[in-house]
Amino acid sequence: MSDSAERVTPDPSRLLEGLRDTGYNFNTAISDIVDNSIAAGATNVAILAEQMYGGDIRVSIADNGCGMDHDELKNAMTYGARPREDVHSLGKFGLGLKTASTSCCKCLKVISRDSASSQLNCAIWDLDYIAQVKDWLLKFGEPDSDDKNELDAVAKNHSGTIVVWEKCDRLLSARYSNPTTKAYHEAFERSLKELRQHLAMVYQRFLDSSDSRADNIRMTLNGEPVEPWNPFCTEIDGPLTTNEFTVSRNGSGATGAVSVRCFIVPPKAELHSLEERQRVMPSEKNPDLRGFSEESLSGFYIYRENRLIDWGDWFNMPGIDFHSKLCRFELSFGAELDDFFQVDIKKSRIILNDALRKELLQYVSPIVKEGIKRYRGTERKAAKTGAKQLHSDSIATIDDQEGKLTKHRLEQDGQGRVVVTNNHGTTITGYSADKEGPIFDVVDQLNDGILWEPALIQGKNGVKVNGGHEFYQRFYGLNRDIPNAVAGLDYLFWALAEAETEALDPSVQETLSDFRYETSRYLRSFARTMPDVSVEDQSGDEN
Repeated sequence: MSDSAERVTPDPSRLLEGLRDTGYNFNTAISDIVDNSIAAGATNVAILAEQMYGGDIRVSIADNGCGMDHDELKNAMTYGARPREDVHSLGKFGLGLKTASTSCCKCLKVISRDSASSQLNCAIWDLDYIAQVKDWLLKFGEPDSDDKNELDAVAKNHSGTIVVWEKCDRLLSARYSNPTTKAYHEAFERSLKELRQHLAMVYQRFLDSSDSRADNIRMTLNGEPVEPWNPFCTEIDGPLTTNEFTVSRNGSGATGAVSVRCFIVPPKAELHSLEERQRVMPSEKNPDLRGFSEESLSGFYIYRENRLIDWGDWFNMPGIDFHSKLCRFELSFGAELDDFFQVDIKKSRIILNDALRKELLQYVSPIVKEGIKRYRGTERKAAKTGAKQLHSDSIATIDDQEGKLTKHRLEQDGQGRVVVTNNHGTTITGYSADKEGPIFDVVDQLNDGILWEPALIQGKNGVKVNGGHEFYQRFYGLNRDIPNAVAGLDYLFWALAEAETEALDPSVQETLSDFRYETSRYLRSFARTMPDVSVEDQSGDEN
């Protein structure tokens, strides 16, 4: 039996609906369209996203790039368009314009001209129309006056293109299904704030006139300029180290350069204004930008052709935890290494092979260690600074009650040792004695990593608590705005110290010490199941 072949044409409506689920969101979809503008040589890109009367959303992206004639526009609107001649273009698979757009809308309209004197060409993919006619019919027509005006505002007497999204049914999450509600409008406004920050970060090299690595463009969102945001805060502090090496692509002999720069951003405690803090972490005092917090911004930033495609990823490198949050690494490569890094269709993800991961790990590990060291130093300072305010009320109460509740006596002997006198007699303890400090004293560290221990402080029965212990940092950080929770645990630590001292005699002294050690160990394990907290949560800094 001889082989045969038959043409199998996919159902257009079902295929297009499936392509809507390729993983784009509003931010990444807009970015894919902007990529096309930059690839077309645009110097001016204007994005409009507005809620129309009745609630529907309309989005447009206009540029003054090289534009397209009828045949070029038809090719651009073809799924799997012919590849660009320039391998270094930000475009890649010939799918982004269509799949990115229809991930958010059901009607994609593109209007373009390839010179100032050329007529406007208008092509439309309308998913409702395709479902009706059951065929791959790309519509051509006359552009609306609004579309013409928006294109002329950006590319007057010039070539250019405008991409228009209508019937935006997937721009927001499914829970905002009614466009006429206040909740829908507020969600849309939040999405615009996130989009502005996303564009400022992704196209930072293009938007920053002082950055010579990329051709500069001007970009606006709803008429307001998009200002560049540098995730490495080089205006505050420069890179720690820079390296460049060459990698081979798929063993084929083709090579490309990979550049890596290492940064440690300043901790919040060292930043003296809200403006500085928002340069490091845009989420500071801005709940609409929760996705741009200090924790989510640590890790690697991957740049392909000077455009940020992925960030906040540690690629499963060992030794990374909450304390690595100050470390940010810039990794840049050109399009010739797309296969090596397995760049995905959305240009939003790469895959590192094991050899490169090991090389990067060896290079960045010293920076990670230094970042952890700096953060832990800030952590200790924050705990010490915040303790006075955090525990002030319970310290006053303990100080007032100490004399009324205590049945034993702590004092120093002639050799500087702390001696307890209780119902069991007199025992020399291993307690410390401080002439200064609060009766409930938070210290940087305690021997053996224990969480608390009794102490003689200003001649009174006191307790020292380990501010560097994970349980202290997380419990007090998470509950600092709940005074009763803070005071309750403060009283418990002081009461445990008092109970130990009341029961102390030489025969049980070691047992009670072991009890503190084991309890501290268990609480350290439990603390790791609790949410992470930031330094500002521990210090209570509201400035």
